[in-house]
Amino acid sequence: MKLLYPSETELAETKEIRRRKKDFLNKFMTHGFYLIDSLDEPFEKRYSSTEKIRLIKFELGKLLEKIRNLLSEKTKVILIASPVYKANCEFLKKQGIPIINRESIDFPGSGGQKKYREKMKIILIQKLATMNKSSCDRH
Repeated sequence: MKLLYPSETELAETKEIRRRKKDFLNKFMTHGFYLIDSLDEPFEKRYSSTEKIRLIKFELGKLLEKIRNLLSEKTKVILIASPVYKANCEFLKKQGIPIINRESIDFPGSGGQKKYREKMKIILIQKLATMNKSSCDRH
């Protein structure tokens, strides 16, 4: 949320941001974005990356259905966390889902916040530049 709403979060404590997570996610959706998980339930225990990929792949059909229910002509998908990217990217692309990241984006928890922000900022800037260019091309 710090990346998306810096003016509202730059002075806020982490606890305050977490407390307002639902508000930020609602705002995120009103701006046309969705945050969905690959799996309906969190992992019950610590799994290796290989085990996570296997479990995520087992549920690919459910994820595809969730995405298709949200998908519009303008929707773009960003896969976050290495196991999520590795498990889903190829399958979703083959299904015509517009994945816009070309590499894994670090999960923002567990110390990956800095790399997450750096990679997401690059993707969002590129996406905005593409959107602005294509809207100018139409005129």
